[in-house]
Formats: sequence, C-alpha cells, structure tokens
Amino acid sequence: MSEFYQIDRIFKNKGLNDSDKNILAYILKNPDKVQHQGIRTLAEHVFTSPTSIERLAKKLGYSGYSELVYHAKHLIRETTLPQPSSLDTLTTLSPEIFEDRVVQLFNREHYVYIYGEGFNEFVAGYFYRKLLVNRYQTLLLAGLEIPLVYDPGQKPVLLLISRSGENFSCLEKIRQIEAVNGTLISFTSNANSTIAKKSDVPITLVDPQVSDAANINYTHFYGDCINAFENLLNFANLDPSEL
Repeated sequence: MSEFYQIDRIFKNKGLNDSDKNILAYILKNPDKVQHQGIRTLAEHVFTSPTSIERLAKKLGYSGYSELVYHAKHLIRETTLPQPSSLDTLTTLSPEIFEDRVVQLFNREHYVYIYGEGFNEFVAGYFYRKLLVNRYQTLLLAGLEIPLVYDPGQKPVLLLISRSGENFSCLEKIRQIEAVNGTLISFTSNANSTIAKKSDVPITLVDPQVSDAANINYTHFYGDCINAFENLLNFANLDPSEL
C-alpha cells in the first residue's frame, strides 16, 4: 500500500490501475536492474506483457519503455519524501516532540494565520498560497490583527517568519495568539531569539549573514524557509504507513 501511495504522489491524475502501479513500483525500486535486464524480463517479474509496459510508458507521456526507465532514477531522487532524521536538524525540540507537534499542528482542523514583514512577507505569501491549494483554512495577516479576524470556533495556529527572531510586529502577533490560546510555529535564524523560545515548533535555519538586516548581501535564509516548510507540510501529510 505504501508503495502505491508513493506512486500516486509522483504520477498524479494519470488514471493508473493496480497493474500500472505494480509495474511502476518495480521499476522505481529497481531502476538499474530493470535498465540492464530489459523489458521482457521486467514483464515476467510483474506478470504482464511488454506491450502493456509500453502502453503504460505512453500513458505517462514517455516515448516508450527506454525513456521511462531512464527517468526512473531522476523521479526517485526528485520525489524522495523527507525522513524524520532530516527534519530533526531544523529544531531544538526532541525528535519525538517535534514530529508529534508537526503532525498535530499541520492539520486541516486548525486555522493557520501567517505573518512576515519585509522580505519575510514574500515567504509568508508563498506559505499562504501553498496552504490554500492544499485546502487548509488559512489567512495572511497583511495589515490585519488577530483579534479582528479570530473566531472562537477556530483552532488557531500562528505561523511566523522572522529572520532575526526579534521583530516587534511579530512579537505583538505572538501576544495576540497567546490571548486566544493558539499555538505558534516560527521560522528564524536564531534558536535563542525571543520568538524561537516562545514557539511550540521553533524552526531554526542557519544564516551566515544574520547581521545584514537590510538584506544587501547573499543569503539563503528565505529559500531555506520555503524548503523547510515544504518538507514539514509533506511530512505532516504522509500516509501513516510511511511514518
């Protein structure tokens, strides 16, 4: 079941049946072996015909079997799901607490408020759109205060991006979310910052240019925020058999 789930994530909306998924599962699990042995041997292993495999390749948009197998390695590399061990490096929390809170808070029962100022605002906008297309209840707090938009029926989570971890407006948003018994996820470059210490899930991203408040010099902080967010969201929505 978990292999089929992985295939559904890679090949979305392709109308695959169980036989197609069985073929792809074998190819993705053994790309080198399949490339070396050829289509007839593959057909024997998965109890189908070479014609069916060629038909599947065409269905997926490839010119044929050879192109499908050629891209199998790239497909595996580009869609490898994040593992807990790689996520644990993003936080000072223990692995068990971190993983549990990520799954709990990135839950569609919660209402997610998102806020970031300056360059962080661009990252906040990406987070907002990503959550929207994944059918989360979410609101971008651009010019809005939490008391104005909060509804008692919500289970609010505040998602903050602050490179320094000391932004005044972000600290005010934290005061507001605490007043309605909400929870906090933060993305900062300083694990010892006020914002990180107040967070239920503090995400810390190393930034060699942390003192460059004007963002004049090279930094990968903002790109790392998006990468970390993608990994967290992906991990939170894994099939339980993948955890």
